[in-house]
Amino acid sequence: MSKSKEFVGIIAPDEIRDKYVGGIVSDLFAPGNSNPIMYVMNE
Repeated sequence: MSKSKEFVGIIAPDEIRDKYVGGIVSDLFAPGNSNPIMYVMNE
């Protein structure tokens, strides 16, 4: 069994993608964090 992860879903509408894709979130992660999958909640 593979240990890789993937996103299974649908691509968001352009209005949502324009708001979030390409945003800078580096300040939300601890230095040295090497987890390849992180969820960021923008509230």
